[in-house]
Amino acid sequence: MGRGDGAGDGARYWRRGWAAARPLAGLRGVHCTCATFVKGKDGDNDGARILLGSSDGRVFDVRVDAADTRRFEKSCEVALELRDGKAITGVCATKDRASDGSERFGALITTPSKLYAFVGSYSLESVLAMARARPSGFEAAVEMPVESDRSKLCVWRKRRSSTPDRMAWLTGAGVYRGKLNFKVDDASSVLEQHGALPFPKLEDDESGNDAPISLAMTEHHILLLYSTRLVAMNSITGDVEGTIKLPLGGASTFAFTDPATSVPYAANAENLLQIVVTNEDANMWRVYCDQNDYDQAITACKSDLQRQFVYTARAERALKLKRFDEAATAFANAGIAHAIETIAKTFVDLNAKDALYAYMEGRLRGLPQDDAARRLIIAMWLLEEYVKIASFSRNEANDFKVREFLRENFESLDEREALRILSEAGRIDDEIYFAELCGDYDRVLDHFMQIGDARKTLEIAASPKVPRSTLNRVLPTLIKALPKDSIDFMLSRPKTDDDVKIIEALARDDASYAASETSESLAAYLTRYLESITAKPDGAARGDATVHDLLLDVYIKQLESSPTVVATLNKYILDAVDESTNAPYYDVHYAIRMCEKHGAHRSAVYAYCVSRDFDMAMHVALTTLQDVELAKTVTKKAAESKSDDPNEDEITQKKLWIEIAKWSIRKSGALDKAMASMDEDEKRTAIRSALSFLNETNGALRVEDILPLLPDFTIIDDVKDLVLQSLTEHRTEIEQLKEGLEEITAFTQDVQDDIEEMEQKTIVISKDTKCFECGKPVVRLRLMETADDPNLLAPFYVFPCEMAYHTECLLRRTLPLMLIDQRKRALALMRALKVPLPRRLKPETKFWGAPPKSATGLTTAEAVSELEDILCADCPDCGAHDLRLINLPILTPEEEALDEELVRLLPPEWFEPMHAAINMNDPAETYLTMEDFKKIDLGEGWPDHDFFRTF
Repeated sequence: MGRGDGAGDGARYWRRGWAAARPLAGLRGVHCTCATFVKGKDGDNDGARILLGSSDGRVFDVRVDAADTRRFEKSCEVALELRDGKAITGVCATKDRASDGSERFGALITTPSKLYAFVGSYSLESVLAMARARPSGFEAAVEMPVESDRSKLCVWRKRRSSTPDRMAWLTGAGVYRGKLNFKVDDASSVLEQHGALPFPKLEDDESGNDAPISLAMTEHHILLLYSTRLVAMNSITGDVEGTIKLPLGGASTFAFTDPATSVPYAANAENLLQIVVTNEDANMWRVYCDQNDYDQAITACKSDLQRQFVYTARAERALKLKRFDEAATAFANAGIAHAIETIAKTFVDLNAKDALYAYMEGRLRGLPQDDAARRLIIAMWLLEEYVKIASFSRNEANDFKVREFLRENFESLDEREALRILSEAGRIDDEIYFAELCGDYDRVLDHFMQIGDARKTLEIAASPKVPRSTLNRVLPTLIKALPKDSIDFMLSRPKTDDDVKIIEALARDDASYAASETSESLAAYLTRYLESITAKPDGAARGDATVHDLLLDVYIKQLESSPTVVATLNKYILDAVDESTNAPYYDVHYAIRMCEKHGAHRSAVYAYCVSRDFDMAMHVALTTLQDVELAKTVTKKAAESKSDDPNEDEITQKKLWIEIAKWSIRKSGALDKAMASMDEDEKRTAIRSALSFLNETNGALRVEDILPLLPDFTIIDDVKDLVLQSLTEHRTEIEQLKEGLEEITAFTQDVQDDIEEMEQKTIVISKDTKCFECGKPVVRLRLMETADDPNLLAPFYVFPCEMAYHTECLLRRTLPLMLIDQRKRALALMRALKVPLPRRLKPETKFWGAPPKSATGLTTAEAVSELEDILCADCPDCGAHDLRLINLPILTPEEEALDEELVRLLPPEWFEPMHAAINMNDPAETYLTMEDFKKIDLGEGWPDHDFFRTF
């Protein structure tokens, strides 16, 4: 910025990356005196914005484009103009956010003798526009009596903060400093705790005319720049706390504080000096304390001793001002700086009981937890005092104070003595409240049960802090008093054996089923609990037979009082069955006994069906209940409950339907002696009604099964239709059997023809045909001379699939694949024919058991033929041998025993895991080479890698 001559007027702007600063065209000819950058609205990235002050009292608003173009200046306007035309010596613009979230904009402007403050919302332009629009102009917030040609404004903000926190203004009468608050609505309130500090008197300035040239700020000090030195003055007291002589380099020029980093700098003609500030707040706690700003003093303290000093000073000042409550709090915060007895006596002498109680309670909070003795003494004394006060003057405030003290300090009180104090004072509610805080839930629950408040008892019992033993003691009473809420509470948490025992005790008690609304409700809720814990498929009680038997008892005991339970009981007996095993969860025999004992015969029938005792189920249904429909249901249950033998199921169905037939015929009166005196029509009607169910048997019974049950006087006309129907069905079955026999005969003939054709089939092979086992030619000319001898095995065998094997290779390939009995017979025949066992099979024979004896009773030709039939029954490679091996164990019992013995001989280190990197993206056929295998660390105790080559 220019300094006075015409050529130097105006201002220049420099941006990172530019070789030199460029002039601002809009300020050509303007003598600029100060400038500040303005932060725009959030998200505004259009470029830089600058406020510049001039020597003629104008403030310019300059906007610079963010793009690096030749014409970088976007606009230059006069934002504000002072009426007196005084030079602008300082300008500051800022943005803040009010407590309601709205944005606040403000500005500070200084001249040689005045300071102006502006604040408003929406934007900085609107704030300055409102100031310009005032008809009477805008008044200065501060006006000094004398002007200064060295007037300068400096602000300080915390690091990483965009809003200035403090300001200092260099004037002709001293330094004017204060705090800034741009969240206010009135510009006159922007400055807080502000005032002027006279320039400090320097020791070597005898004339007193040495005035500061410039100033900068730190958090707690104002730095005044003189011609040869820098003076640090406390921003609160004005005391000089440090002086720095500047290095040689000419006269001082200016000082400033970097608005971005809050680092102060000073300059002379040749040097720019950074001022390093360390531990500047070391004595600020004492400064604030001397100013009676105790809150700031506590914040500035760095040790407990300093805090004790500040709290003591605050307490003593409060005592002088007779603010005893404040003094009590301060003395309590001072902690061990004062003896408890001394401060307590002070308040007793002043008759300040409330302050005494506040002090003692504060000391109680400040004592460490391990100082149990002093905590106990103070807490018990305070409790007695608070109880006395509440008993003498009963009001909500005193009662609340007792309750609050108990809640905050129950751990410091002696439980027995505190309960005695509360009990003697008749404070039952506080006594129970304190017992609950101490975990004495037996006393609490007993109290509410005695006064009949079951709902409050359940509310407390539902707390997870209540011991299980205490809860088990009160739950039976709660279930009787509040069955719904108590059962809901029990179902809301995981099932336990204790809960089941409580329910069982209530279920076994006959009083739970007494004929009253409450009892009926109790039984219903007991049922609901048991149903809920047994109904969940993955529940803990799903397969618990004890719980299921208990539920069965509850159902049965409700039969007399609630007839609708019968249907529920029947459904339960049929449904409470494990689907995987078809076994009931309950004791079915116990269920049968209980149902018959209590007259629930229909339920007993269903229980017999679940136990598959269909004969007894049918007997009870027909004999006891005489319910043929129920008997038919038994046959359906029998049909649904299939066994492993279908023939047995068919016999069972037939037997059950015959029992129904017998009962129906007997029930119709067809066997009664009085039947002889009936006319023919009545007899036919009786017999036909007895036979009417025959169509419902689904073919299990026919008329021939019924005829022996009919009376001797039955004529054919009565059963003619049924007989004809039966004959028709027999004829159809005979035709179906005949067709089946014809199909079987034709199939048998086809198979026989194929066998004969196979026996006559000739396969031609070349002399170079290879054995599928060893790969050598199967034709050996020296052995072909005896190829047709029936007393010798052939030199080779060819299967229909055209695979050929040497006889020895076929033995080696086929014997391990045979079933045990087949292999024993083949070995016996080989011994009889003196056929040697292939050498490669000899190691395996130890797993085949003892060698069989030689086959006897056969001629040589017969033995050869039988052995060939065994060996050539199927191709060993494409036949059924391999398929049969799928179901065989990988190791025989002997091999497993040998494997286990080998494992016991191995060192323990061999069982530690080995780690090797495997690429899962490699194709499945990739295998580990020996070179890669050697890279694996086998660990100590493992054999050499070459050991595994043998495998």
